[in-house]
Amino acid sequence: MGAFDVQIADHWAKGGEGALDVANAVRDACKSTKVKNDFKFLYDINLSIEDKLRAVAKSYGADDIDIHDDAKV
Repeated sequence: MGAFDVQIADHWAKGGEGALDVANAVRDACKSTKVKNDFKFLYDINLSIEDKLRAVAKSYGADDIDIHDDAKV
């Protein structure tokens, strides 16, 4: 399936430091010429955070999102 590296993720126990090996493996995979990179965002990057969240939620089948007033900026 194209995988070429395996790393253990200890982020649950060590925080960000526990995910560094995984992050480095992902970075290396993205830079690899073996992997076709046709990444594109699900949304226009100029949208508001609320509209970006809405786009992601809808891509998973949600009808809409509800953001608590305390979370709005």
